[in-house]
Amino acid sequence: MKHEVRQRNHRGAGRINWERTPRGRKRYSPVADWDQSGFHYEEDAVIKLSLYSYGLESLPELVTKLRSLRILFLVQNNLTSLPESIGDLKFLKQLWLPRNKLETLPYSIGNLRSLKYLNMGRNNLKTLPISIGNLQSLEVLLISSNEIENLPISLLNLKSFRYMDIAKNPIREDREYFGKFPLHVFIDYFTVLSFLRRKREEEIKKFKRKFEENEKYLKRVADGFIVDFRR
Repeated sequence: MKHEVRQRNHRGAGRINWERTPRGRKRYSPVADWDQSGFHYEEDAVIKLSLYSYGLESLPELVTKLRSLRILFLVQNNLTSLPESIGDLKFLKQLWLPRNKLETLPYSIGNLRSLKYLNMGRNNLKTLPISIGNLQSLEVLLISSNEIENLPISLLNLKSFRYMDIAKNPIREDREYFGKFPLHVFIDYFTVLSFLRRKREEEIKKFKRKFEENEKYLKRVADGFIVDFRR
């Protein structure tokens, strides 16, 4: 069956990309924008679904039953979590979740073995599940503008990894951690260097405070003694 599409423009939607099939029928262009709503199917199976800015607070169960899904856009909703059943989308290659309210991710996200692109920027994530290290096809991980302090060591297991954006997170990992990634993995090092510089400044401040406390303590001890050097 030829590709068909059901689509509606949405408030704030971007340009709609169309192209003609040999018989003149319209279909999604491969470069369709994410800021539009609709779905794309072939061979009677939905392979691309966009629910842009739907106000979703939870993911409809029906979505995780679309087992042939390759691309899922859930941009700019109100999702605070994902169901464990998200891991059933074995053929999913792209998962777009920026501009939601995600606080946690299910352990089952590690079951998405075909996933290449994962965008979770601008959420409220504090941690990533250790199972994220099971995403052996993952090439791009975007987690900027969250509340993540520690990155799981399992990220080092990602054999296909190419790029990670960790900007605007209170990351606490040290230089040694980032140095363990293979050279072909590009990390937003400007963010890393900024973090390391900030961490160094914090350590200097801590040292200074400790020094001042010790100095005050020694002064109090010294004030308790009268030393006579007139011998």
